[in-house]
Amino acid sequence: MNGIEKEYCEYFNHMLPFETLESLNLSSNWFGSEGIGRFMPVFKQFKNLKELNLFNNKLCSTEDHSHFREALLACSANLTTLKIMENQIRDKPMVEHLAPVIGGHMPNLTHLDLSRNPLTGGGMEALLK
Repeated sequence: MNGIEKEYCEYFNHMLPFETLESLNLSSNWFGSEGIGRFMPVFKQFKNLKELNLFNNKLCSTEDHSHFREALLACSANLTTLKIMENQIRDKPMVEHLAPVIGGHMPNLTHLDLSRNPLTGGGMEALLK
């Protein structure tokens, strides 16, 4: 189940005042794209989130990156820092799926960390467009 059980997500949904949260570190949980999809109701509540750390969560370990993309879209408006290191972001189609969100929906983004992702030449090219 990618390390995140449904019951934990329900508990997490009621645990914090998400509307005022400014920094969230969910690093090294290995929940994958499917796991982050379970947090979608919460991500939609992040109205003031400025820093998001999703380091080492295998968010792109499968072909379906839609949950990862939707999570980023849900909290993109105020993000200044996005850390998505070591999430297996690698090829051109994957980057083309994520780049419009990062480049087009995060107007306040000043720090993007993609380190330790096996980006290929095509992936890097798509990112820089």
